[in-house]
Amino acid sequence: MSCLGGMLGCLRPAHSAPLASHAIGSLRVRLPAVDAGSREEGLLAQIHYPADAAAPNFEGVQTVPWFRNEVIEKIASGYGLPRTVLKSLLAGVEQLDPPCQLQPSKSPDGWPMLVFSSGIWGSCEMYTQLCREVAAVGFIVIAIEHEDGSGIYAQRASNGEIISYSQPPPGKHADVSFRHPFLEKRADELDATTEAIFAAASGREVPSASPQQLALRQVLSGGNPSQLLLMGHSFGSTGVMRYLRRLRESNRSPRYSGVLLLDLWSGPLPAEDLAVLQIPFASLSSHSWFSSHGMERLQQVVAASEDRCLGAFEVRGTAHQWVSESHFFAPLWLLRKIGIAGAAKDCTKTFRATIQWLQIMSEAMLIRRPRDEVRSSLASIDPEILFSHL
Repeated sequence: MSCLGGMLGCLRPAHSAPLASHAIGSLRVRLPAVDAGSREEGLLAQIHYPADAAAPNFEGVQTVPWFRNEVIEKIASGYGLPRTVLKSLLAGVEQLDPPCQLQPSKSPDGWPMLVFSSGIWGSCEMYTQLCREVAAVGFIVIAIEHEDGSGIYAQRASNGEIISYSQPPPGKHADVSFRHPFLEKRADELDATTEAIFAAASGREVPSASPQQLALRQVLSGGNPSQLLLMGHSFGSTGVMRYLRRLRESNRSPRYSGVLLLDLWSGPLPAEDLAVLQIPFASLSSHSWFSSHGMERLQQVVAASEDRCLGAFEVRGTAHQWVSESHFFAPLWLLRKIGIAGAAKDCTKTFRATIQWLQIMSEAMLIRRPRDEVRSSLASIDPEILFSHL
C-alpha cells in the first residue's frame, strides 16, 4: 500500500508558492461563539494569514492534514472512486503552511480580512491554494465550513453530529424552494461568523480556551475588521446574495467593504435576491460557467446597483472548479477528461490571472477606487485570458 501511495502521489500536481511575497501560516479551528457566555462554538474554519516565518509555531498547536480522512471518504463515495486510490493520493499529506505566529502588520489598524464561503460539495480545506494566494497578498482569510447540508462534510458544533451532503430530488438541483432552507441557514451562518470576527478582532477573552483557540484569537486580533471583504464560489456566492438581501430588508448596513462573486449560481435565487447590492462588488466567471449560465440574471443586479459594480469578467479556458483544490487531485490530462479542468493549455497562466484580478479588485474595494482606475489596472492582465463582459 505504501508503494502504491508513493506511485500515485507522484502523479498529483504540486502546489506552487503563492505569487505575492508574504510567508503564510494556517490554522484549522472553530470560530468563537458570538455570545461570550455561550459554550457552543461557531463554524469550523481554515484560517490563512501573513506569518512570521522566523518565529516558532503556536505553542500546543499541531499541523493538520491537507484533507481530513472524513472528507476524502465522502469525495470517494460521491465520485464512485475506490477509497484506497483516493487515500493514496490525498491522505497523509500535511497542510501546506504551519501554524506559525502572525506577522504584525505595518499598519497600526492591522491586516485586512476576508471571509470565504464555499460552494456545493465544499469544505473548509477545499479552496486551500486560493486562500493561500489571498493571504500572501496581505489578508487574514477565514474559509468557513457551512453546516447547511450542501457541503461534502461537516460536523455540528453543538453535538458532534455528522452533516453529509443532502442529495436533491430528481430535477430539483437548482429549485428555489428546495434550496431555500440551505440559503437561510447559510445567511444565519454568515451573520454569526461576521459578529464572531468582530468580537475576536477586538481581543475578547475566550474562557477555558484551547491552544488552537488562543492561536486563533491572536491571529484575528491582528486583523482590521473595518477592512473586511466577503467572497464566495458558486453556491457560496448564492448564499452571499441571500445574506445581503437579509441585511437590506432589515435595514442593517453590511459590515463588509466589498463582495467578490466567483461563478455566481443565480438559479436557486428568486428575483428579490437579485436586487440592488449595497456595497461594491465584482463578478468573475470560469469559461464553462459563463458558457452555460451567461450573465442575464447578474445583469439585473448590475443595472440596479449603479456604479457599485466594478465589473463582470470571464477567465477563458477554465472550468467551474478552477479555483478549488480538485486541480491538485490528479494529472491535468485526467482532470480535463473528467471535466474538472478547462481547455487552457497552461492552467498556471489562468490561475495567475485569477489571482491578479482578485488582488486588484480587493484593493480597489478597500480604498474605494473609481471603476475607471480599476479598469486601467486590469489592463496589466493578459487580455487573451481575462475578458470583460461589461
